[in-house]
Amino acid sequence: MKLPKPNPLSNQSFNNMLSMKLKFAIVIAACFAPFLFACKKQKAVKDNNLYGKWKLIEIYDKYGSGETNGWHDVTRDGLQQIEFTLNGGYKKTENIGATSRQCSGTYKMPAQNKVEINSTCDPAIESLTISELTNETLITDQIGTEGIIRFKYIPCR
Repeated sequence: MKLPKPNPLSNQSFNNMLSMKLKFAIVIAACFAPFLFACKKQKAVKDNNLYGKWKLIEIYDKYGSGETNGWHDVTRDGLQQIEFTLNGGYKKTENIGATSRQCSGTYKMPAQNKVEINSTCDPAIESLTISELTNETLITDQIGTEGIIRFKYIPCR
């Protein structure tokens, strides 16, 4: 009587091979997991992304005046438009109450995500930090007397 040859892919060898592949997949996943869940680094803002006209739509303040902290729509009295040009020029049009004023000047970016504006709006140099800049949004932070004020702009189209 002839005995059958053992099957190389018997249940036990198949389970061993499957177990080894599973262990390999777990090791690979463990190696790449930190890259999948790592925090996103803030990208440096280049001034060429800043070029163009921007319209103020919301302001976020953390003042302790008793009002609700958070984003607030800009009212008609607070409408504002700013423009950054290729040659370092800066323009600003804003409503202050019932009056409107226009300012012009220059801007520069002395450090990553920082903007310094020298204009007829203010005798002092205005310093801003850019916290977000995409094709659809510009958010700047400015230090006020009671905290940071954030300004959210969208491109003028």
